[in-house]
Amino acid sequence: MNAKESAVIIDMSKYQSGDKVTVRSDLEHWEKYGGLTFVGIDGEDMAQYVGQVVTIEDVFVYRGDLYYEIAEDKDAYKWAWTDEMFEQKPPTSPPPRIISGG
Repeated sequence: MNAKESAVIIDMSKYQSGDKVTVRSDLEHWEKYGGLTFVGIDGEDMAQYVGQVVTIEDVFVYRGDLYYEIAEDKDAYKWAWTDEMFEQKPPTSPPPRIISGG
């Protein structure tokens, strides 16, 4: 895959840098989500983010697959995430109120 093909995949990604997303609360260790296993290393793992609203920091393609990194992950080794590990984006503003006339 060349750089142009990677750029097209990133442009078509579900989420973009700066998007707020919620890490699914039903993720299970050692299960695959979008071809990536939800695991831990050295006692620090992805589970610390479960159920939290996080910010997409980077979108990248590796071996033809699309992955994300999150801003809240401050470790030198950042976890890679897939679309399937996130819930829908939380709303950026409250829904409009419907006011009925009397």
